[in-house]
Amino acid sequence: MPRLDLLDGKIKNVRAIIWRNEGNKKLFLITQELFGEVFTVPGGCKDLEDENLGKTLERELREELGLEPKDYAVTRIDWEKEYENLYNDPSSERYRKNTIIYPFLVHMKANVPLAVQTGEIKDAVWFDENEVRRVFDHASHMKEVFEIGLKSIERA
Repeated sequence: MPRLDLLDGKIKNVRAIIWRNEGNKKLFLITQELFGEVFTVPGGCKDLEDENLGKTLERELREELGLEPKDYAVTRIDWEKEYENLYNDPSSERYRKNTIIYPFLVHMKANVPLAVQTGEIKDAVWFDENEVRRVFDHASHMKEVFEIGLKSIERA
């Protein structure tokens, strides 16, 4: 079983702002957590076995969505932020550990099918930017990461 990389006492978390063009608008892929109705920007935590954050991103996209690197183009966003207490379960090794979020832009190639891995997430849904903002009203850190991604897409 993979072990979380906590060598420096902090959780390293990658997030993928996955987008595609559909006609004249952009759509964004948001995943739904296994339990409850919570949506998030796809991604996850770096394991000790992951060579670097890029490899963590590749693993998470494969595990959650069945995607392979040939299915998308990745750009690392020059931004990161440390958050306190994102994990509320006292039985978790993540409890009371700070989390550093590292976002990436992931531009999906045309006609790539998703293979949602139901043991990892409940669902994945394509939304326009206003719908994403609405579903992230519950999680200010996810909304912040998404907004950073939008600004990066606009600058590109």
